[in-house]
Amino acid sequence: MEINKSGFIRQNFQQNNILSYLSKVIISKTDEEIEKKKNIYVENKEHLSQLKDSLKLKKETLIKEVVEQKRLSKLYEVLRTVDTLKKEGVLIGNNRVKIMKMLDKLQDQNIQTLKSVGDKLIIYLPDNKIFSS
Repeated sequence: MEINKSGFIRQNFQQNNILSYLSKVIISKTDEEIEKKKNIYVENKEHLSQLKDSLKLKKETLIKEVVEQKRLSKLYEVLRTVDTLKKEGVLIGNNRVKIMKMLDKLQDQNIQTLKSVGDKLIIYLPDNKIFSS
């Protein structure tokens, strides 16, 4: 019986060593997979952040371009009104001086100022003819 006990203990000890070794291998492989997936996640997160930053810059640029386009459209409308005033013969005397003062540095004005100038110019149109762009 002692032989059986000794053999059983050795066999049990070997099984425990094998199980311990397999557990370590499984844990190691699992850790490697976790690390790989973590690296992929971090790379994707950085890429997403870069895409968001790029999109934000493009959005800001697009907004600036739209605002500038609206400003230029309003400027064109004001210039058309001035041209109409010239054709109608309104640009004489005091009207001409007032309108020329309004048009001073017109190209550098923002859209609100251009709207204001446009509204002021419409007053001088005969019979309040309003031309839209």
